[in-house]
Amino acid sequence: MLLQPTSSRHFEDFRHVEPSILTKSVLPVGSASAAAASSSKAPYFERRSLNTVIMRAGTSKGLFIKATDLPASRSAWQHILPSIMGSPDPFGRQLNGLGGGTSTTSKICVVSQSTAPQVADVDYLFIQCPIEGEKLDFTGNCGNMLSGVGPFAFEEGLIPPSVLAPLAAFAKTEGSAREEKIALTLRCLNNNQLIRSTFLIRNGKPVEFGDVVIDGVAGTGSPIQLDFLDPAGSMCSSLCPTGKPVDLLRVPGEDLPIEVSCVDAANPFVFVRLSDIDDTLRGDESASILERHSPRVELIRQSAAVIMGLAPDLATAAKTKGTPKICLVADPLPGSDAHVLSRSFSMGRPHPALQLSGGVCLAAACSIPGAIPNQILLNRQKMMPERLKFAHACGAIEATADVEMDSRSEVGVVVRSTSLFRTARRVASAEAYYLSPTQ
Repeated sequence: MLLQPTSSRHFEDFRHVEPSILTKSVLPVGSASAAAASSSKAPYFERRSLNTVIMRAGTSKGLFIKATDLPASRSAWQHILPSIMGSPDPFGRQLNGLGGGTSTTSKICVVSQSTAPQVADVDYLFIQCPIEGEKLDFTGNCGNMLSGVGPFAFEEGLIPPSVLAPLAAFAKTEGSAREEKIALTLRCLNNNQLIRSTFLIRNGKPVEFGDVVIDGVAGTGSPIQLDFLDPAGSMCSSLCPTGKPVDLLRVPGEDLPIEVSCVDAANPFVFVRLSDIDDTLRGDESASILERHSPRVELIRQSAAVIMGLAPDLATAAKTKGTPKICLVADPLPGSDAHVLSRSFSMGRPHPALQLSGGVCLAAACSIPGAIPNQILLNRQKMMPERLKFAHACGAIEATADVEMDSRSEVGVVVRSTSLFRTARRVASAEAYYLSPTQ
């Protein structure tokens, strides 16, 4: 039997059907059901576009968007941004969008000149786009994506003229071919945190090539120094939200409590001994092996969210996987020059490295007398090193912490700032497309 070509009228029938309907069932062309579908009030979807820049920032990659290119109402972003990233995707690949199918490649920064010029030069909002789900997460911060905010803002003309004036004067006298440092104060709108970003510029563009190596990133790049100013209490009330360096956490379904250290510096983190998850783990296991423990690790994270005051109950904590984050810590492997070994989780899965905010928070935790990371650190040496080194799944990350002893603090210390170095690279400028319903 010969198959007859489908008429254009039949394609018109499908133009008005919700795309998700087409993935659930196939309606016989010309049937009563198909006719009913075409005559329903389902919206017509029209292709629209949004200007974006794709950047590799630290050990993450994502979209950088000027705030003026988005609708004023964040509720409108809920359809636009997941569609661009390719979410929700039950297959976990984000094949239908720009996302990379991992938590570290499904991130967005919305950037603008600061609305509080007396406080900061640039404002930015970090958004974690889920992969299987579609609800955007506006909680917390991403230190890796943060490293791209300053260079993006500079190249997109979002820097206040008062900041650029000295650079212009320098270029006139010294020549534009010379490299010059620029320091910007960034304000994270997720938690009002302030970060100083210092990087090099040359010929009116951020310098991207240099000799700085980041474990987990191929090649080398130009240094971007990030100073987190007064990082404690980014989302909670203080450096240690429970008022104690160590808590005995009750986890549903478990007879015995587990020791945790709840710390909030740059981002809220829960630190747990790796051996308390499984005493056979060393820290050099593959992500697939570590992922076998994901359900229990996630339940610990949810339980900690409640005692940290970040969620009223476990059900609410389960809906926001990005806050708090959780990191398993242990003694470094034999032969390592690191001070602490870390295996962190992101959005319920093992992280391929260590979040930059994780490096900040871990540095702070190492400075808190009695906290689990502090105990591990002092197992190997008697004094706090000037520069801390944390081993992770694909290498190590270094951080410094400016800490003062303060008897008035609940935990005896005050963290003034923490500093790390990252690199970033502009990968592409893109006109990203999404489908928008119209009547």
